[in-house]
Amino acid sequence: MDSEFFSECLLPLLLIGLPLALFTLVALRAARRAKAYQAALDNLRTTTQPLALIHDGMGGIRAELLTLNVDKPLYWRRVVLGLQTDSLVIYNARPPLPELLRLPLAQLRWYGRPQKYRSGRNVIWLHFETPDGWRLLTLDIYHGSMADFVRTLKTVTPPELVTAYRRRRPYIHVEPLPAQPTTQDLYGVWTLEAPLTLYLMPRALVLLERDGTRVLRTFPLDQLTDVVAQRRMDAPDADGLLRFKMGAEMLAFAVPDADGLAGQVAQAARLNLESPLWPKLKDKSDDDWEWEE
Repeated sequence: MDSEFFSECLLPLLLIGLPLALFTLVALRAARRAKAYQAALDNLRTTTQPLALIHDGMGGIRAELLTLNVDKPLYWRRVVLGLQTDSLVIYNARPPLPELLRLPLAQLRWYGRPQKYRSGRNVIWLHFETPDGWRLLTLDIYHGSMADFVRTLKTVTPPELVTAYRRRRPYIHVEPLPAQPTTQDLYGVWTLEAPLTLYLMPRALVLLERDGTRVLRTFPLDQLTDVVAQRRMDAPDADGLLRFKMGAEMLAFAVPDADGLAGQVAQAARLNLESPLWPKLKDKSDDDWEWEE
């Protein structure tokens, strides 16, 4: 009798009640987390008074920070972004939202989205020249939050960065590669100096230490002329030379695949001289908000 009562009455109740209780427990815990997260956001907004506090729900923004010549990037799966008038602040998305990183906007050298806006996640790249080296920040943000972020960022960055953001793609990057500064004597013999690192990004050619992160010099692309690749007559089988002028100064670097690099530097320099594209009158479905945001 007891076994029949259990199988016919109590067992169905347990089979229904346990999942329901578990679901209720999970829902309550999620509600508490959401409430704590919202309270932490409100507190952060009150205490820091940012121009914009960018977050995707429960902190779905992903961030990666790469310092050139450092093997491993820093990666955060869930962050909140705070845009101040003078800095971009990255917070851990777990309450109480502790600060992870602060990047002064005075160190920002370029930002751009490698692809047009699309539904779902969008990526933006930001380059910073810091005392600790050249840093590339990659942010992965949902469309609506990305549009808010870019719209606010354009209000606190110089006009030349906004102009660079609006230029047409591709945004040319070349991975850091070994480069030796070279000088030529009166007899045509080239003397190679200690190896350094060259890195091409959309607004500049960056010269760094070979085994360190310190930025030694930047060559703005809009100031470069006469960009060519040249073979060394004194050593035909050695690396070719990347040569260019910046003002009255002629510079040369021995690099692997000098022809390929010279072509990319020349193309990036031409893109820097172009006027940015502006939206035409067209339907919203035709992506005219690409340039408004």
